[in-house]
Amino acid sequence: MAEAVELERQQRQLSRLETLMDVMFALMLFRVLAPLPLPRAEEDWVWTFGALGEFFMEEGSAILMAIIGVILIVVYWLQNNKLLGNLVRTNGTHVAFCIAQLVFLIFYAYGMAIAEKIFPVYSLGLIITTTLLIFIVATIVSFIPARKISRMKPTDAIRGKIQ
Repeated sequence: MAEAVELERQQRQLSRLETLMDVMFALMLFRVLAPLPLPRAEEDWVWTFGALGEFFMEEGSAILMAIIGVILIVVYWLQNNKLLGNLVRTNGTHVAFCIAQLVFLIFYAYGMAIAEKIFPVYSLGLIITTTLLIFIVATIVSFIPARKISRMKPTDAIRGKIQ
């Protein structure tokens, strides 16, 4: 009885997680598309190829950035739906990883601003900090499975058997 209740709770949790993820992706799409410039609403402005071409020449970089943003968000959304589509239920760890993914995507969509001109400056501090960050992340990521493998028998680890 308790297992059935837990299974039902995990299935509801997966449904809520899917809804949350879809809403957040929709908000990110809105955030990318909202600042797009609109054509001028002048009375003498007519939808001709010349006026439309002039509009795209003036606002081309903003439109290109929006297109790239939409493509990235749609790719992440498709990947997320493909991964979640095969699940029947979820647990707290999976929910935490999905929310962490959303936090990073929101940081990308809302927090990263790029200037009109970019001047490459590679200071010694930036290089050392980046190297240390990559080293620490690689150490942590490789330590997690290595810890599990170290508890196994060598023959089982080579065969890929899971305890």
